[in-house]
Amino acid sequence: MRDTPVSKQKEQQQEEIRRGREEQRRANQVRREQMRKEAEQVHDQKSSQTLRDPESSSSGSDQHRSEVQQV
Repeated sequence: MRDTPVSKQKEQQQEEIRRGREEQRRANQVRREQMRKEAEQVHDQKSSQTLRDPESSSSGSDQHRSEVQQV
């Protein structure tokens, strides 16, 4: 098959679509990883807070928790 302007254009479009899908896949992967890390941090904070005695828990972590819930 000869490379006609139409086939080259179609090939370019397909390549752009492929690149767009790859970028989207990478962005989704990064977003999932960030969400997982955030959830892990919150879990670790809650776990460590329950291990500490109530006297030593600071109001700062309470404030952070309320901020997380608002988001």
